[in-house]
This record gives sequence, C-alpha cells and structure tokens, in this order.
Amino acid sequence: MATKRAVFLLTLLFFTVAVQCFAVERGVFPNVGAGARAQAMGGAFVAIADDATAIYWNPAGLGKIQRMGLTYNNADLMKTGILYNQASIVRPTAWGGIGLSWSGLDASAAFGTFPYKESSYSVSAAGKVKPEWSRGFNLNWGANLKYNSFAGGSEAVNSSEQGLGFDFGLLLDLDELTVGLAVRDLYTKLSGTLMVDGEAHEASTKLPPDVAIGAAYKKGQALWSAEVAELFTSPTLHLGVEYKVNPALSLRGGYAGGSFSCGLGLRTGYWVFDYSYSTHEVGDGQRLSVGLSF
Repeated sequence: MATKRAVFLLTLLFFTVAVQCFAVERGVFPNVGAGARAQAMGGAFVAIADDATAIYWNPAGLGKIQRMGLTYNNADLMKTGILYNQASIVRPTAWGGIGLSWSGLDASAAFGTFPYKESSYSVSAAGKVKPEWSRGFNLNWGANLKYNSFAGGSEAVNSSEQGLGFDFGLLLDLDELTVGLAVRDLYTKLSGTLMVDGEAHEASTKLPPDVAIGAAYKKGQALWSAEVAELFTSPTLHLGVEYKVNPALSLRGGYAGGSFSCGLGLRTGYWVFDYSYSTHEVGDGQRLSVGLSF
C-alpha cells in the first residue's frame, strides 16, 4: 500500500509538469551537465546525485550527503571553443543538506563576431520527507533557487536578460534501488532588453521545464543507472555504470543518445579527481573535475 502511494505521488508530480512542457525547445541555458564523474556515466545521474554536483542533477541528493564537499570542473564543449565552468559547495545539516553553485558558459570565441555568455547562481536546500507523510519510505526532497543571466549579440542586434528560476527534485530509496525525479526550471523567467540598431525593446524568455526521471541499482562494487532526460524537449536515454576497483579507484562507462563515454575517478585523502571522455558527432569532448570531500 505504501509503495503504491509513493509511486502515485511521483507520477502525479510527473504529469503536473508534463502538461506545462509539451515539446518545446529550451533555447538558452542548454543542459550541459556538471562534473566529469556524471559525464563519464553518460549523464545518468538523476537517481545517484550523491556528491557536490547534486545541485545540478537532482537537488534532493543533498539530503543524503554525509560530508562537506567542493567540486570544480571545466570543459571546452566538444572542442568547439565554447567554454564551460562549474563549481559547487555542499554541506550536510541536521535536517538534510545545503549548497551553493555557479556555472558559466562563454561562447564568444566560438561565435566570433557574435559574443555570447550565460551565468547561473544557485542556492540549494534538501531534506527528508517525514515518515508519517511518506508512509515510512525513505524519501528525500530538494530545491534550487537560481539567478540566471545571459547576454550576447552583434553591434546591430544584441540582448541582455536576467531572472529567477526554480528547480525541484525527489529521491526515493528502496534498499539497493533508488528512483529519482528532477524538474529543472519548474518556473524560470527572464526579462531584459533587446537592442536593434540602437533602439531598445523589452524582451522576455520563459524556459520550459526540463524533466529527468531515472533509477540506479547498487550491487557490491557496481553501480548501474538509467534515465530519460529532457522528456518534453528532446527525450534522450542515458545509461551509466561505475565499478569501484578499490577505495581509491573507480572505472566508469556510459551512453547517451548515440554518444559513448568512459572515465575514471581517483581518491586520495580528501582529494577527488575525475576524468571523462565522450564521443559526439560534432566533436569528442573531455572533462576534468577536482573536488574535496571532508
């Protein structure tokens, strides 16, 4: 009975968001991802989200973290000259977890005469749903409050917009199986100015919600994950696996929408180093993440 109730609540939230999305393209703020570990696993991380990158993948994961963590990663996306940087800090609390994150995308070099930049700042919180509300299930919730901005254009046409956004996530633990649901930009609206030949016009952008739902299964030293992301914009299947060879070394592999990825993780003392390599028809990409866990 309790299982049916939990599944019903997740399904209700899923379809509530679905009616807002339809099949709209996101446009600005594409889903670039965060962290080399998740990228090596094909981006199938919504049901894992157990490190500082949880702020991006599923803020509900902050409710499960046991130690304070920091992470930083950068990438030249698919060797196009589009530079992406992301940093997060998370900390457990008596009732769950909190976090801060920043991400910046600079496509100025790639676009040449059409410079373009995006930035996003997040404040995050997560906790556990009370047992009497979740019918005894281990259910975590999480949310991000974001400030987004973008600017770009040529001398003739350029725009600049800013605004607030909101993300929400859930994680349901069922022993070795975990089910995750994340809704990025549940509500995100930006407004600003569009300049055309020196004349200013009001401009606004409302991002459609991006929904990801998945599951992760841990058995022994292996962790398997699968999810469908961008359900109502560009549905994509993500698959990932991580095998912990020993406490210091982890090997990873993944698949996402026709692209394959692999990577490894090294842990020494408080330091964590993650590397990923991904194939793509536009160009292969690499990512390196550096983190602290203490």
